[in-house]
Amino acid sequence: MEPKIKIWRLHPQTLKRFVPHQHRDGYFRVADPTLGKVKHHAEHQIPVVSEEDLVAYIRRGYLCRMRGEETGQVNLIAASEIVTDAPGAASADPKASRTSPTSGVKTTSSMAMSLPPDLKPPASGLLPSHGRIACTDCFPGGTAEWGVSVAEGSGWRLTNNPMAWGGQNPRVLVLGFSKGGTQNDSILNRPHVEVAFRGGRHAVASILGTLGLMPSDRSIDELIADRDGDIAFGSLVRCSVSKLDRRSGRWVMSGSDIMGSCLREGAIGHVISNCTHRHLARLPPRLKLVILFGNNAGYVDGCFRAIAGVRPGLRKLNAVAYTDGAVTFVHVVHFKAQGGIVPNWCHGRPGQASHAERDQPLKRELALQAIQSGLTASS
Repeated sequence: MEPKIKIWRLHPQTLKRFVPHQHRDGYFRVADPTLGKVKHHAEHQIPVVSEEDLVAYIRRGYLCRMRGEETGQVNLIAASEIVTDAPGAASADPKASRTSPTSGVKTTSSMAMSLPPDLKPPASGLLPSHGRIACTDCFPGGTAEWGVSVAEGSGWRLTNNPMAWGGQNPRVLVLGFSKGGTQNDSILNRPHVEVAFRGGRHAVASILGTLGLMPSDRSIDELIADRDGDIAFGSLVRCSVSKLDRRSGRWVMSGSDIMGSCLREGAIGHVISNCTHRHLARLPPRLKLVILFGNNAGYVDGCFRAIAGVRPGLRKLNAVAYTDGAVTFVHVVHFKAQGGIVPNWCHGRPGQASHAERDQPLKRELALQAIQSGLTASS
């Protein structure tokens, strides 16, 4: 079928024509110019579903994987060299189409435009592919620039930077709450694989190992980078959430207060609803287990209510787990928990705490029981 949009590049010396290269998975690929020397690496390439979406990325200065019509050679081509006959889609200088966030406060750039739509999971319910996710559901008018645009109100701030790591068709999905300050540091320039759980990966590996989910021959870095792996990584809220501390006037991005209050306060409720609908309502059939970091009772209850809204029949198994019969959701200690809380969860003896809510070893045992129960039910 003749495409509606023509996108090409003529080699300046040979005048050979290049066209967008469609990979075996059916997607085109673009790359963020701000990633410098690593922008051509496969793990940083962003899949694009249609030529219309390619035009939108090219207008914002992204490079495009293109193939020589005669030679078959595939190269990463700068936006300034690409021509398209789409109305108003002239190539753009990346510097003119991007702005850098300053001190965490940024509005959309002067070239504000809607990102291409998210690569919605196909009928099989695959998770988002390893990379940046183009989604503007929570932003006014459906308009946002990835890593730059901010929606703010009622003491909450949402930065548009949804991401995914690991496999699209995994057996296990591992979710934090939202990217914290460490993960957000230099996020526009940092390689994608370095962002997830940055500053806490040793603890993540210890927790997953305690649950029997860490392969003996793989590191946590390898699991996070494996786009075809059996484990996927992300967050309950895929964008970054900040809450205004009215006493200090500072925006905070982590801590039990922000995790719990985000699930309680109506002002941010649409964000939770949008993310759970988009990313948890339909999961791959082979995915049987979701691990959520954070096992405070209030957070567990808040997540249960949010997920129950998109997965009918959800019922509690114990104080840290629930299931709908198809997928089991298990809460574990937060990987950034202070002091000896993570080692205590991993190796401590149940029954030593003065109160069950503080008994992390007991919560570990409940988590293990729930995982075993879920695996037995699905076998």
